[in-house]
Amino acid sequence: MVPLPSASLDTEVTAVGRAAQHIDALLSDTAPAFHATVGRAADIALGLPEETPVVLHGDFKLDHVLLTADGLTLIDLDRCRIGDPSLDIGKFLADLRWRCEGHGHTLRMQQAFLDGYAGAADAEASRRARCYEALLLLKIAARRVPVTSPSWAACTEELVSKAGAIVNDLDTATGRNVPTAIGMK
Repeated sequence: MVPLPSASLDTEVTAVGRAAQHIDALLSDTAPAFHATVGRAADIALGLPEETPVVLHGDFKLDHVLLTADGLTLIDLDRCRIGDPSLDIGKFLADLRWRCEGHGHTLRMQQAFLDGYAGAADAEASRRARCYEALLLLKIAARRVPVTSPSWAACTEELVSKAGAIVNDLDTATGRNVPTAIGMK
């Protein structure tokens, strides 16, 4: 049997940075905020206790959860790996925000999902998942918004701003000083 690969905060931070190369070149006013938010999210996550590694879906998003007569079914398991469960939770939170923003219930859906995962009492697990949400929202900005779209720049800037707001909330919740990144709205 082939062992599963592992996932870590470092690999996600690297992947997000690599995905942003076109943002660096095309949105020079937004790029500093993008990278500052990556760094701040990683710093906060590193300051929180790590969770016990588990088998992760690896690409846990709405497209990969099917509602059937028998309940929920997960599909597309080709990215399974070992890692922090907050990675899958953060990916799902970011995908909820990306797909459902503007429908009026996004934050309530996210909170209900977090409560089911970590329980209302486990604030550290929720904060760790929110760090990954910010990182993965930045990855969405870099990978899912088509550069050919007339609204690409505005949409990308908005997602970077939303990720920055998540990190600002985390900084405030942890009592850290909240720096303002260049270009952040």
